[in-house]
Amino acid sequence: MNSRSKEDLLSPRMLEDKDVYLAFYLRKNWDNGALFSTLAIPNIAALIVEAPGQTAAQPRYVLRDDVCKAWAELENFLLDISEHLYSHHCDRHLFPDIDFPRWPHQCGYRVPHDSVKGTFNCL
Repeated sequence: MNSRSKEDLLSPRMLEDKDVYLAFYLRKNWDNGALFSTLAIPNIAALIVEAPGQTAAQPRYVLRDDVCKAWAELENFLLDISEHLYSHHCDRHLFPDIDFPRWPHQCGYRVPHDSVKGTFNCL
């Protein structure tokens, strides 16, 4: 990579070994589409709301319902595809068993939490 212009540093790029430190330069925030634009800095606070049916003395917080449903739908779709491709592959018997990392829903974004911070940490 020869260019050090801000626009080039913010864009996806191939790096040479001598420039590997540039991988830590912040990438451009694309904020594409309704599903992911909510993660933009100005919008993140609006993602977390008080969970319905909670008391004022012990409020609980949850990801906004429309966003949670959209993420769950996307996650379920991707899980179904990956499970089908993995289990129905013609050479599946040759594959080792995979110990998958935690899925996003296992991090708790679908359930209420005791604090805004706890809810945010699940995103």
